[in-house]
Amino acid sequence: MNISDIAVPEYVEVDIDERLAKVRSIFERENPKGIIVVEDGDYAGVVGEKQLMRSRMEDDTKVSAVMKPAPSVDRHEDVRETARLLVEGDVKIAPVYEGEKLFGIITVDQILEAVLDSLDAITVGQIATEDVSSRRRTTRRPRRSSSACSTTTSPGWSSRPRARTPSPGW
Repeated sequence: MNISDIAVPEYVEVDIDERLAKVRSIFERENPKGIIVVEDGDYAGVVGEKQLMRSRMEDDTKVSAVMKPAPSVDRHEDVRETARLLVEGDVKIAPVYEGEKLFGIITVDQILEAVLDSLDAITVGQIATEDVSSRRRTTRRPRRSSSACSTTTSPGWSSRPRARTPSPGW
């Protein structure tokens, strides 16, 4: 499956000098998964809602202070490769390009929704192997024996386990 199957051509874009007050209001009003930040019309980075809320920066701060660089994705990129890029880039949104032109965006949520049916198709029985099953049986924790209890002897005490009552030592 290619990103072109699930990328969305609609996205919200703000200039790199935009104030956080306006960016916050965009998140409240339009509820996007993220916002593309541009500088002189060229892609500069992304801002996610959680990232913005966790920043705790003042409203008059420029969006450039909280934006993150995100890997740009070709519109015909494989979904698995795109997911890997998003995870490695520690972002939840990325710009999708068709050649040199910004086509739209892709989000982690969109990728998960697209592959959800594939995840349901695999069962434990299909991936379990005899090696894994036999290994589980041989890697059990050893049982503690009663001889593993800690004992100490000191004047006035017997050599019984610590949990016992002290003997007078006569």
